[in-house]
Order: sequence, then structure tokens, then C-alpha cells
Amino acid sequence: ITERSSSYVDVTMKDVTSAEVDLTVDNGGMNDPVHHQNTQKLPSVDIDEAAITAYTLYHNNHEVSAFNLFLRFVTLVGGTGIMLLSAYDWCSSPFLSPAFVLSIYTFLFGLVICTIEFDSERVKSVLEEYAKVLTFSRGRGFLHILAGTLMLIRETFLNNVVGLYVVTIGVLSLLCGTGHSEG
Repeated sequence: ITERSSSYVDVTMKDVTSAEVDLTVDNGGMNDPVHHQNTQKLPSVDIDEAAITAYTLYHNNHEVSAFNLFLRFVTLVGGTGIMLLSAYDWCSSPFLSPAFVLSIYTFLFGLVICTIEFDSERVKSVLEEYAKVLTFSRGRGFLHILAGTLMLIRETFLNNVVGLYVVTIGVLSLLCGTGHSEG
């Protein structure tokens, strides 16, 4: 099996068995004025064990992807709930009253939450540049907790339900967050 990598180094595997792998690396003289080959023995590989490990990794990644998809969906529902209730509160509050201003803030938080969950390259690049903390699950979790607690300030039943819902999503993001968000 010969494979050409992006750095134009030929890697040749010969005599592949479950006991040992003979790896020959030929750099074609690109970085070395003298053309030479380097042969080294790799540790023994159990093909069955490698197949089981690969299957397990694939299966676990599939479960993680399903959970991430579920979490994204419930987050979109929460963000949409924040925006709808905030728009209602905004329209029913006196102009420039504290409730009016709070409704604008919570609406913007809901909009940000929904925008982050859409997997677009433009959103990712803006977040990478201006709000890197929101590219991490834990950073988004803190945002959800902040938005949810702002919803809890309004003492109506629906605001409290949506606020607790979004805080719960934030806690899940904090507990399950392992790194960069994955679409």
C-alpha cells in the first residue's frame, strides 16, 4: 500500500500481518540531498482489537452527535421561547420602563442563542473573532444561564417556565461541555 501525503512523502507498508508492520518512509530526496530510506518496525498490532476499538469510537461519536443534535434542538426551542415572550413583554410594557429595557435585553439574548445554534461558517468566523468563549459548550452554557436568570426576573408564570428551561439547558451544557462546539 503506497500513499502520498500532503507533504509529498511516500509511505510504503510491506508484509502487513497481525504480528508486525514494516514501514518504509521514502522522502524522495526532497529535504535531504542524499536520497535514503528509513525502515523501522512498529509494535505488533492485533487486527481484531483495532477493529473493535474503531467500532467503539465510531459508535460513541455517533451517540455524542445525536446528543449534540438534541441539545441544539432544545436550545433553539428555548431561544425562540425567550424571543417570543420578550417581544410580548416589550409590547405590553410602558416605553423605557425597566420592564421594557429588560425585554429588549432578553430578546437580544434569545436572538444570540438561536443564531449560535445555526451551523453556518459566517457565524463561526464571527464567534472565533469576537466572542471566542461562545465557541465552547461551557461558554454557551453560561450564556444560557444568564439569559434564563434574566427571564426569571419577570415574575410571570410563562417567563419563569422558559427561564427555568433555559437555565436547565445551560447547566446541561456546563456539565456535558467538552470543548469546541461541533455541528
